[in-house]
Amino acid sequence: MELLERSTLDKVLNLSLPLETLSRFESAFQGLAYQSEYCSFHYEEFLKSCEKHELAMMGKLDVESTTNPQYYRIAFESHAYAFFCCLHALIESVPYLLNIAMQINLDFESRHIGWNTIKKYSTKEKFGRGLDLVSQICDSDSYEELSHLVNVSKHRRIPRIDSGVLSRGDEGQVKAAFKEKDLCVNFRSYNIQSLMVTIHDELHPLLLKLVNEFIDFHAHKS
Repeated sequence: MELLERSTLDKVLNLSLPLETLSRFESAFQGLAYQSEYCSFHYEEFLKSCEKHELAMMGKLDVESTTNPQYYRIAFESHAYAFFCCLHALIESVPYLLNIAMQINLDFESRHIGWNTIKKYSTKEKFGRGLDLVSQICDSDSYEELSHLVNVSKHRRIPRIDSGVLSRGDEGQVKAAFKEKDLCVNFRSYNIQSLMVTIHDELHPLLLKLVNEFIDFHAHKS
């Protein structure tokens, strides 16, 4: 997986930008790393909570631990939704970052800054192969599924989750899954762990490639 190098990115920044603008960029850039770490944290805690929920349901937890299964159900559900919200926030923060660097909309805090901001402004001459990566991200099944899931859970309702304790699942995979009817659209999978891995592993590398493409393109122009 590609990594973001801050030292490389510094080279393509317009150093004549006001200090406040550079500070805003710094915060946005660091936010990419923070959100990635948050996703990792929520993923690991989701797995742990699912395991403890199943043990609690079977009465196999140590008596010194909290033995109420509902406690662990709340834990794994909240970590699941937190994971998807963090990943969505990470993805949607990239246009904000690029807008600051490219100085498209000088109202950097405008609520209207998004992927369309980058697509409408950019040309091959201004952004190289970055436009192709933007299209790959926005047109992907993973982006559509993630956006729908986060939109529904934030603004409409919390889709119900079947813990899967009483059902069979793939070996080594947590069985918790979204109830299909609650999402109202067809997903490639409703298994939560599968969705986490698939969406993250498809979108996260594309995001890093996109930012690195911007770095490389402007570094060669300077």
